[in-house]
Amino acid sequence: RAGIADGPDARCLRRADQGRGGKKAVCAARQSRVAGSDGIIVSGGGIKRGQKELVLIGEGGIVGDQIEKYYGHKTSGCDLNLKALQMNLSHRGPLYFYNIHQRYQKFEGAFSTIVLFDVLEHIDDPVAFLESIGFHLKPGGCLMINVPAIPWLYSKYDKLAGHVQRYTPSSLKRQLNAAGFEVEKIKPWGMSMIPLLLIRKCILYFCPDRQTIKVGIQ
Repeated sequence: RAGIADGPDARCLRRADQGRGGKKAVCAARQSRVAGSDGIIVSGGGIKRGQKELVLIGEGGIVGDQIEKYYGHKTSGCDLNLKALQMNLSHRGPLYFYNIHQRYQKFEGAFSTIVLFDVLEHIDDPVAFLESIGFHLKPGGCLMINVPAIPWLYSKYDKLAGHVQRYTPSSLKRQLNAAGFEVEKIKPWGMSMIPLLLIRKCILYFCPDRQTIKVGIQ
């Protein structure tokens, strides 16, 4: 797993295989998923079997592992959390310890699909972050995003989890447009979870900080 040094800000933990514009983001908003969180998904028209050059940024490998098993092709991973990369469950593609804001020349327009699964809500300057994402996409490339939704559901759980904000479809679209993306579709899902999430917010108000994340997930 030790690998190739691609420069001061790009390190490959697994051996890697050796024009920007027309980028699209197809959006679907949702309020819950299996782990009990809630939010908005931005998807790019679905993942096709055999599709290549797909990279997941800032996730621990669970999504990548599922994509590899279901669709049968490799996924790459990128993060600034070295421990998370070393524990990554995906196994087909390379893993990069890399700051996307460095815009390393080798990666310009290198990926046809980029996935941000519960990442964007942690970013202080999401427009600048999305612009750097665009640098790495091929012309006509696809961005898939999942983020927490409904600002008034922001709770102690969000704060301790490092969430800067929760999104609405319109706020997410504004950020994507500002970064040069064309949004094709946006759709909420999991709305039935809203009462439970509101109850969770109330419970966590009285919960000690050290137990908040555990109780919030449960």
